[in-house]
Amino acid sequence: MAEYLQRHSDDWLAYFAARGHRAPQPLAAGVEGAVYRLGEGLVAKVWSGRPPAGFGLIREVYQDIAAHPLPFATPQILATEERDGVLVTYERELPGAPLRGGAGNTPAARDLPAHETDALLTVLRGLASVPGSPAMQRLTIQGDDRPLWDGHPRFPDALADLVVL
Repeated sequence: MAEYLQRHSDDWLAYFAARGHRAPQPLAAGVEGAVYRLGEGLVAKVWSGRPPAGFGLIREVYQDIAAHPLPFATPQILATEERDGVLVTYERELPGAPLRGGAGNTPAARDLPAHETDALLTVLRGLASVPGSPAMQRLTIQGDDRPLWDGHPRFPDALADLVVL
């Protein structure tokens, strides 16, 4: 698993303000990128480690997952842009709050608190209920160039192996 943590920056806050968002605020950050609350139910995600050219597959997987009822909200990408080679997605803001305050400032502990483990298991169980799609079969996890499904007949099996890692 990658140890890189994206950080929030004043540059991105100024960028979103210049684009007409009144009071952008840092929301969360982690391995995939930094998320900024823009207001009016909108967030912007500044991606790290994912080239804009490979993003179409992720967008397709998000759409495939959203087509199934789940016990939690899933991302919906409304628009994308590239700024200086960095992918920025504009997405609907999901309900709830980050599991841990200051997300992105320090790596997670090896032993997660029970509420974080419960949340993770809820998401994994929900995702395991989604029938696999061709896009899901091609999906890789960050830091690995092999599809998640390699060596697995079903998406739930691939997710189970991912948890074991």
